[in-house]
Amino acid sequence: MPTSKLEEETVLAMIFDSVRPAEVGEGATRNSDDAYVELSHFFSQAGIAVPKLLFDGRNEGILLVEDLGDILLGEVLLGNGGPGYETVSSEELYRLAIAQSIHLQQIPKQVGFFPFERRFNVDLYEREMSEFSEFFLPPFAPSTREISCCQEFFAYLANEVANLEYALCHRDYHSWNLMVDAEGALRIIDFQDALMAPKLYDLVALLNDRDTDQALGEELYHRLLEHYRVSASYGPEFYFDYYRVLLQRDLKVVGRFAKLVSVRKLPLYGRWIPGTFARVRRGLTELGALNPNIPPVALEFQRILERIQPNVERGAQSQ
Repeated sequence: MPTSKLEEETVLAMIFDSVRPAEVGEGATRNSDDAYVELSHFFSQAGIAVPKLLFDGRNEGILLVEDLGDILLGEVLLGNGGPGYETVSSEELYRLAIAQSIHLQQIPKQVGFFPFERRFNVDLYEREMSEFSEFFLPPFAPSTREISCCQEFFAYLANEVANLEYALCHRDYHSWNLMVDAEGALRIIDFQDALMAPKLYDLVALLNDRDTDQALGEELYHRLLEHYRVSASYGPEFYFDYYRVLLQRDLKVVGRFAKLVSVRKLPLYGRWIPGTFARVRRGLTELGALNPNIPPVALEFQRILERIQPNVERGAQSQ
């Protein structure tokens, strides 16, 4: 691991561009700056590796936090970590990330504390996936029946995921919200939206966001899945639960990325749509293999995906 320190101690000024919290299905909300401060103290006390909060200047509209540098886990994985990071083990870093996610989920519940009171629910899952129909599907001229099938499948999947075991989760635990500091330690940022979610939600984000799964490669990807399963003492339902959570999140992400491209005019996000869509296709296949009693609407939905992009790329574009 790199061991060099920053030559001068620096701090980072954090100014939230919006104090509106991320959407939650149930429970209390907090403005983003308030949530950040409260969770910064809470996670630090619980041993979660978040940046130190050095000055709480919410009244002035600013927070000063520890400067962790600019080395993101996702960039290290892609070989873009810079000098000193060429030989850093991605597997070791991802195992550390998995250990932190399990640690977070094992924090004892504090009744009345907002992250334990807000949670994903069926309605929110369906609203998230509806962006797939609203923003991704239109260029493929879906029929009325195909739109109806999507809605039926989203309702089915939302209920399936909502009935899984929940735990405290980061919510956006992907490789660009994890940093490698000057000591080579893994640190967690952007944690202000933490809430109760399926136990596998953060793992799904960690191993799949953008083109992470392809950068890891199939062998390491499955080693990390097994590492989590064993470390978390997850039961025999692990893979069935994993692919249901993966499918729900990826359907949301395909729609969200398409929305960012078409509505927000941010074409960068278009590069990750093919790989995410490919995971949706594979996720449906995995679910069918794991559950021979998967409902007919899932098979019909799979045929829709095959029609609109029969030759979808296996992974996300790298450029």
